[in-house]
Amino acid sequence: MTIESLLTNIANLLDAHGQTEWAQSFRRLHSDYKYDPEMTKGRIRSIYGGSGSFNDIVLHDPNGVPLIDENNELDQMRSQLFQSCR
Repeated sequence: MTIESLLTNIANLLDAHGQTEWAQSFRRLHSDYKYDPEMTKGRIRSIYGGSGSFNDIVLHDPNGVPLIDENNELDQMRSQLFQSCR
């Protein structure tokens, strides 16, 4: 998957599960990537570290139960995106 498609797919998954602020961030990164891919790759790498980072997101249903399949999908895309931006 390309970086652009990963950014879109991650945004859609986050949006579908109530993580609208994160989804908007990924849509902005997608837009920025078109104009300055190298700078955007650096910004993408920076969202992986620290407290409250992209790595800390766990998707839940409305009752607070973690969504196993969706979280596995997110983890896979999260790893692919990081590897693609190295």
